[in-house]
Amino acid sequence: MQGKKFKFATILVIGLLILTGCGSTTKSSKAANHKATTSSVKKNSNKKSISKDGSNSSSTSSSKSSVVSTKKTSTLWNSAKDKQLETFINKWAPTMKQSYVKYDGKNSIKTSTGTLYPDDLDKVLVNGAKTSIGWSKNGDGSYSYNVVAIYNYNGTEPPLPNHITYFFTFHDGEPVALVDQSNNGTPSLTTTTNTKVQSNFSQIAGGTSTISTAKSTSSNSSANTTKIDDKTIGVLVSLLANSDWFKEYVDNTMWYGTNYGSGDDQVKGYSYMTAHGDPTSYIYYKVSGNTVTYKVWMPRDSVANGYFKTKTTTLARLENDYYSTSSQKSEVQNYVNKVKPESSYSTGN
Repeated sequence: MQGKKFKFATILVIGLLILTGCGSTTKSSKAANHKATTSSVKKNSNKKSISKDGSNSSSTSSSKSSVVSTKKTSTLWNSAKDKQLETFINKWAPTMKQSYVKYDGKNSIKTSTGTLYPDDLDKVLVNGAKTSIGWSKNGDGSYSYNVVAIYNYNGTEPPLPNHITYFFTFHDGEPVALVDQSNNGTPSLTTTTNTKVQSNFSQIAGGTSTISTAKSTSSNSSANTTKIDDKTIGVLVSLLANSDWFKEYVDNTMWYGTNYGSGDDQVKGYSYMTAHGDPTSYIYYKVSGNTVTYKVWMPRDSVANGYFKTKTTTLARLENDYYSTSSQKSEVQNYVNKVKPESSYSTGN
C-alpha cells in the first residue's frame, strides 16, 4: 500500500514538473513574441521619425515630390505659357499687317539692321540705361531683365532697313514686354506702349490668359480700316515720339503744317508738328501705306550742327496704342482741336 502511495506521489511530482516546464515555455514564447513586436514597433516608429527628419523613407519621397510639385507651379515661365504667347502673336500680328519670327532657343534671330538676338543683348540699352539683360528660359535667371521669348518683324516697306523686335522678360519677377525699333547706333529697348501685347503677356505669365483671338482680330481689323486724317496722325506720332513734350505745348503753342514747297530736302513732302520754331521742336512725318516715317532733329555740339534721326512705325501700331478706345479717341480729338493750323504759325497768331 505504501509502495503504491509512493509511486502515486512520484507520478504527481513528475506531472507537476512537466506542467511547470510547459508554463515556462509558454511564458518564454510570449515574452519572445512581445519582444519581437516591441522591436517591430520601435523600427516602424524610427522610420516615421526619420521620415520627418528628411531621410530616404517612402514618406520622405512623398514630401520631396510635394516640394518639386510646388516649385513647378511657381515657375515664372514654362512651355505651356510659351505656347500661349506664340498663339497670341500669330493671331495678333496679322491685324497689324506684320509677320513675326520667333527665337527657337537655338538659332539666333537677325534683324534687318544686322543685330543678332539674343547674342547682342549685352550691347543694348534698356529704357535709356545700360543694364543686365539676357536669355533665361524659365524667367528666373540672374539678369535684371530675364528674357523668355523674342519675336522679330523685319519691315519690307521703305525707308529700309526697319524692324520691330519684341522681348518678353521678367524684371524683379514681374512680366515686362520690351520693344526695339532701332535702325542705327546702339540698340535701345524700351517698355512697349502696346497695351494688347503687354496685357496679354501679363495674363499669360500670371496663368489667367483666355485668348479670344476672333474678337481681338475683328476689333483690330476694324481699327485698321479707319480713315484718319493727316493732322490726327501728326498728333499720334507726337505722342509716340515725345508725349511729354507734346502735352506740355499743345494747349498754347503747337502748330501743324506741311513742308511741300521749301526747306530741307530731307523733309520735303513731310507734314510736321512744331512748338516754337526751333529745329528741335519739329516732328516731321510721312505716311506710305501702313508705314509711318518720322524724323526728329538731334543736335551735336550745337543745335545748328545736328542731324535728322529717322524712325518708323505703323498706322496700325499708332491706332492700337493711342486711338483704339473711346476714351483715347476723345483725348486725341481734344489735342487735334488745340493744334493750330500752319497759317497761324506763319502770321504769329
